[in-house]
Amino acid sequence: MFRVRTNKRILAVCLVVLIVGVFFAGYQLGLMQTQNSTIIIEPGSFTETATYVIYGKDTNNDGILDIVYAKNGVTGVVEFSGTDVANVTQSVINYVSNKGGGIVFIKQGTYELVPKGTDASGNAYCLMLKSNVRLIGEGWNTVLRLKSGYRATLIYIENAENIAVEKMYLDGNRPETAEDFSSYYNCIIRAGTHSTGAQKREGAKNAIFRDLFLTRAERFAIDIAFSNNVTIENIWTREGSGDDDISISMFSKNIVVRNVYVINKTNPYNFAVSAGIEVEDGASKVLIDGAFIEASHNVTTGMCLMKVHDYVADEVAAQGMTDIVIKNTIIVGAKYGIYYKPINGCRRLTISGVTIINPAEYGIVRYGLGSFESLVINNVKVINAGKLAAEAVPAMYIALDKHVTIQSCEIINSTLGIKIYNCSYVQISGCRIYNNSYDGITVYQSSFVSIVDNSIYNNGQEGWGVGIVVDTTSDVIIRGNNIFDDQNTPTQDRAIKIGSAVTNAVVTWNYIGQHTSTPYIKDDSGTAIIKHNNGFTTENSGIATGLSNGATIAHGLADIPSIVVLTCLNATYDGVPVIVSWNKELTDATNI
Repeated sequence: MFRVRTNKRILAVCLVVLIVGVFFAGYQLGLMQTQNSTIIIEPGSFTETATYVIYGKDTNNDGILDIVYAKNGVTGVVEFSGTDVANVTQSVINYVSNKGGGIVFIKQGTYELVPKGTDASGNAYCLMLKSNVRLIGEGWNTVLRLKSGYRATLIYIENAENIAVEKMYLDGNRPETAEDFSSYYNCIIRAGTHSTGAQKREGAKNAIFRDLFLTRAERFAIDIAFSNNVTIENIWTREGSGDDDISISMFSKNIVVRNVYVINKTNPYNFAVSAGIEVEDGASKVLIDGAFIEASHNVTTGMCLMKVHDYVADEVAAQGMTDIVIKNTIIVGAKYGIYYKPINGCRRLTISGVTIINPAEYGIVRYGLGSFESLVINNVKVINAGKLAAEAVPAMYIALDKHVTIQSCEIINSTLGIKIYNCSYVQISGCRIYNNSYDGITVYQSSFVSIVDNSIYNNGQEGWGVGIVVDTTSDVIIRGNNIFDDQNTPTQDRAIKIGSAVTNAVVTWNYIGQHTSTPYIKDDSGTAIIKHNNGFTTENSGIATGLSNGATIAHGLADIPSIVVLTCLNATYDGVPVIVSWNKELTDATNI
């Protein structure tokens, strides 16, 4: 009995020691808190251990933590402290990285940082995140802010891997006016340099930027250059940047941007092109999935919300951009919805599941002299595009690209619908284009174009408009489209107009409703094959009897026929039916 009771007492002591040991085993992220430097364990703890915990004191009640401490997450001992937030935090980052990595947890409160270093291009930064370090806050109540009077990047990353910045409110505190904005890269988070040659620096590899609120960056809120395998998700920006809120460039690859909310996008320094999300300079394998981007509608100069372009003038520029996907996104306001400007060698741009509302000019627009090889625009809706433009501009303007597919899209209440210029291998199918100011679809100087199974109606709301216009184009198929105007007062001028410089055009099996002008299908080329269109008579035959000299026959066509064969029944010459000649000059729009 005595020996058994002794073992129980030993076991109880061991359990107490074990509990005390677990108590000091480490600071548990998100479920534990410090209070007056004492660790308090809350229910549900022991989920993830912080290597160091940074917290501070506000000694003068101005809302700024002016004394900062860094506590070892295992021992509970304060090992770094001081009045300079950047110095304390950088010391912890360096130490943790040198020891193989870990988590630096920053408690809630407002921390002001000042610059502590410069990159190879001479741009200042406050913190440099090192390999294998995760910098995590206590939600948006953890505020890192650049101190007023300084110009610098808050968090800079150079040749670092396996890193993260999460759960913070980051404030770039940009100045009201920019000085020499073309040469600085003062950002909130910046990975890599924008320089080549001796000043080139790799950015991040295997990085996560998540659950962040970003505001008032001087240049970019997040700038990713020369980086690989980066995830940017659950990001909010408000007045996020002087230029682009999120920039992905300089041959970065394997980048995912997911669940991004860009609110009140502005262009305070009047950059020629400023964007909510930018992809450029040879970036490849970029997925933008789930963004909401909003700009006030009076911001119309030099503003676009997404741009995909490439203008690096060095030996590697010829790589171009490849495999860019923009999907499940809503864009409201600004000058352009999606702006892309490729160089030659760019391949595979896909825009899918995107809604663009109230762009001042274009919904989707392409500039420059290069081209994309394979452009897919699928399930895109553009509403009220071009209403503030100085001249009529289309909701979608596609030029110089090869292998273009536009399918299942909707364009409503815009100035023009879709314009295709100097493209090849184009297919437009399954789209609804209606209630626009002028033409529905226009195609110029292109080849191998199919316009199939679209509904185009009630356009020409501002005085004139044709359903489909094609000119200076070869090898065209227009088939299976519904083109009509069902308003009480029709506004759509014609269904289809084929220009004089069109070759090898086939217009067939379309439904043609009422329009304001006849003929509803107008062929100025004189060579198009037009037949089997419901609502438009293109073939007619009949029997006329008892004709006298000078009598006419109604041909029933919408235009003067170019070929007529008249066979005289029961009139033969040596057993062969007589073919009567036809004088086109004596034929009018209704009678032969």
